[in-house]
Amino acid sequence: MPERYEREIDEIIKRTGADLGPRTPLRQAFTDLQRRTKDQLRRQTPSILRVITPTRIGAVGVVLLIGAFVARQSYLGILAVMVLMAAYLLSVIKGNAENDQRWRGRPMDTRRRPAWFGKFKQWFSKKPRR
Repeated sequence: MPERYEREIDEIIKRTGADLGPRTPLRQAFTDLQRRTKDQLRRQTPSILRVITPTRIGAVGVVLLIGAFVARQSYLGILAVMVLMAAYLLSVIKGNAENDQRWRGRPMDTRRRPAWFGKFKQWFSKKPRR
């Protein structure tokens, strides 16, 4: 169905004589925009901020938590919990976008299906022999 709409849009563009150049899919355009924005921000961000990772923030939180138990300071414990929550949120927000695998410029789907699901899908996808 989308191909039919794309063909109709291409025909209308040809009839008007407007040369818009090659069309790119909307998803690819957003991905390219996101990548350009990320690259631009990466160049503008100081190098010290790039070193800060969720793991390091979490380690600081654990050290603060241990220090709170040793010093028996409640405010230090609250600060430690807040730092640990910040590390968790940063890990969720940051995700694994920088380490996504690509093959010939396209992102790879590296999610694994459970073995039983793959077998079940394969069993139903077999065409009956005639």
